Amino acid sequence: MLCALITAHAQNKGVALQFDLPKLDGSSLTRLSDLPSTVVVVNFWRSDCPPCVEEIHLLNLQAQQLPAVKFIGIATEEAAKAKRFLARHPSGYLQLGAPLASEGLMRRFGNKTGALPYTAVLNPQRQLCQTKTGLLDAHWLAQALSACSAQDKH
Repeated sequence: MLCALITAHAQNKGVALQFDLPKLDGSSLTRLSDLPSTVVVVNFWRSDCPPCVEEIHLLNLQAQQLPAVKFIGIATEEAAKAKRFLARHPSGYLQLGAPLASEGLMRRFGNKTGALPYTAVLNPQRQLCQTKTGLLDAHWLAQALSACSAQDKH
């Protein structure tokens, strides 16, 4: 598993992104295009990735404090393993399961290396706006949300 501390502006600007992924509880599929038109934070994670585990508290807190922003976690491991982890570390935001070969999905969202954790912030048009590989912090997330929200006003 790769873990890195790299921040980058997304390079696929202008391309609307899409996915149809199952909820980790198996209840239904979630289609990105069906979600309300708002800024979306997509966080790719695994339960055996220490920085992924560490940033869940921040993501839970931000999801609670910022109801206008949609937070989505995408587990890049077997659903059963991710569900066991979430039973011990509850998430306050939507959790989805990636396909077993999640590299293609992550690549579409700007992650060229496959390193985790990986976060993509999408503007309301579902275009990549900001990305970060490595552990999130509140300062970076606030700046990314501000930049991606501002794109909607132009």
